[in-house]
Amino acid sequence: MYRSGFSRSRHWPIAIEPDKFKQADPLAEIKNLVDLWQQKFSRQPTEETAGDLMKLQNLFYNVRFQALPDQVPNGLLELEKMTGVTTIPVMLQPRLQGKTVSRENFLRVFNLYRSELSGLQARIFRKKFILRTKFARVARNQLIYAPKDRTWTPPSHLKASQAPIGELLSSELFENDDDGIPVVERFSDVVGSSHFEARRDFNGFTSYLRQAPHDWCLDLGLRSVEEQRPGLRVDKGGIEKTNQVEGCFGRLIGPSMYKSILDETLQDKGLECGDYTLLVEQQYTQETSFTDGQLEIKATPDTCWSELALPVKKSLKEVQPVTLDQTIIGIDLGEAGIGYAVLDAKSLDIIETGTIAIRSIRRLITAVGRYRKRTQPRQKFQERSSTALEKLRDNVTGDVLHHIDSLCAKFQGMPVLESSVAHLAAGANQLKLVYDRVVHAYTYSDIDAHKSARADHWCGGDRWEHPFLEQWELKKTDDGWQRTSRKKKVQMFPGVAVHPAGTSQVCCKCQRNPVAALRAAHGEAKGKSVEIDDGSRIAVADGALMLRQQYDPNLPDEIKGQIAKTYRRRKERPPFVFPMKVSGGRMSYRDALHNLRGQLRQGQQSTRSRDTTQSIYECAYADCGNKMHADENAAINIARKWIDERLAD
Repeated sequence: MYRSGFSRSRHWPIAIEPDKFKQADPLAEIKNLVDLWQQKFSRQPTEETAGDLMKLQNLFYNVRFQALPDQVPNGLLELEKMTGVTTIPVMLQPRLQGKTVSRENFLRVFNLYRSELSGLQARIFRKKFILRTKFARVARNQLIYAPKDRTWTPPSHLKASQAPIGELLSSELFENDDDGIPVVERFSDVVGSSHFEARRDFNGFTSYLRQAPHDWCLDLGLRSVEEQRPGLRVDKGGIEKTNQVEGCFGRLIGPSMYKSILDETLQDKGLECGDYTLLVEQQYTQETSFTDGQLEIKATPDTCWSELALPVKKSLKEVQPVTLDQTIIGIDLGEAGIGYAVLDAKSLDIIETGTIAIRSIRRLITAVGRYRKRTQPRQKFQERSSTALEKLRDNVTGDVLHHIDSLCAKFQGMPVLESSVAHLAAGANQLKLVYDRVVHAYTYSDIDAHKSARADHWCGGDRWEHPFLEQWELKKTDDGWQRTSRKKKVQMFPGVAVHPAGTSQVCCKCQRNPVAALRAAHGEAKGKSVEIDDGSRIAVADGALMLRQQYDPNLPDEIKGQIAKTYRRRKERPPFVFPMKVSGGRMSYRDALHNLRGQLRQGQQSTRSRDTTQSIYECAYADCGNKMHADENAAINIARKWIDERLAD
């Protein structure tokens, strides 16, 4: 037997004796194998033996059909058997009506027959199969509200409520139900009450029906198995005022959120149930046997279940368009959430400030912390490409965008964000990736990917023009962008960006920067000392900086330790209230800068707070004393910085 020159087999070719090979009958040998496998299939009718048998029979007929003449007698086709299994193409049928059939058409019909048998093989030997059917009911969309046959004790807050349900539970209908309300009995009393109004409204009766234990059923319309039970028919026209319903009922089961939607149909006129579709699935168990040369298939019904496709439509109020020209909203993207400051677009006065905690940010930072503890040979690469972190980043991005969009809709203003986000302590790389996407969703970028993402977020919108605010035009020079004397309307995307330098260090009350003032006054004295007066103040150009510490410097160390232990037991941080005591009246510039920064950004008083350890801003100027949330302070500075730098007078 031939062996390919490219074969990797270790065996040599098998030598064949030509004389004995010529005397052999291959067709007879194949026929013997077919008969052998036929016997095996009769004893063990499985899909595997059937497949092997069909392959052997296919080989037998292929070898046999090689000897066919150009014209074959029509009787060899046995068209009656063929048409009972397969469908012969219309264009081929006239060519099979003569006394003889061409060899080409004969093989074509045989191949169709063989392909059909191969397709039937999986169906014949399957163990189970399912039959599905559906029933659609037109203009028959009533649902049945059915009370449960049990007792129910309403929550205490419902009885004490001033709402209509509280008044109903306190009425004479329920005065004897201290040990529990018999749901079915009281259902008949409530529906039979002369005060019951069969309308879909927020009244005490519909509120009670919604809170009481109940099921939702469907009348299947099978008249042979009808029954009568307590219930209400509910449809888009309202509630049928009757306490008994008759029909063949099927109880609806599924997630509780779907039941809540059906409960709303008792009170919300805007909800409308459409024509439902009933899906029925019957499962069968199939057995295959081979008896007296005949293949027998037996299918036995097994489990049966049904599903209901019920469309529910809700009429929404027409959404009024929201303009973004009434306010200017400064947004600071922080490590635990966002801070915002709302300024009136005309008077530029502060309307409101606040912070919004975003829980998904904490989940992302926690996941990053766990990820970094594991030994990773390529940690920086894997940290950015991790699918788990990618999903968390997408969640954080969606939450931040949602809160900023909500602020814009609530205050009808355009957001002002920092052009870049830096100095993030926890999960810095991951959070920076998130905030880069957030910034580019509101501000201009000449990168096509950022333009496409912003257009997707704003439903194809790219830029807008403010109706009355004007900004200075900029001209690009060798030294960068320079302001010109020409004005133009503010271009919104729909937000604007400002450089972040100094926004977290400037005090929004006195509008001075303690860190910049210290650098300007003593920055050249690096490596040298800074003079501090008796009041722990450092003189700078625009005032005096007060250095404070958390413990009284006049107390002995033992007392300080006891005070520190007391704060730890209370789970609190000691405040910076005591003037810093400096020996010799001088301190190195590096130590002064370090102490100033630690005093400028502090943690919340409680160590159990979920906010960051730098969430409080306290101005270091002796004549200011401003203390507020650091994100709010930065948000005010962001909005004011854009107004000062870009907005025209």
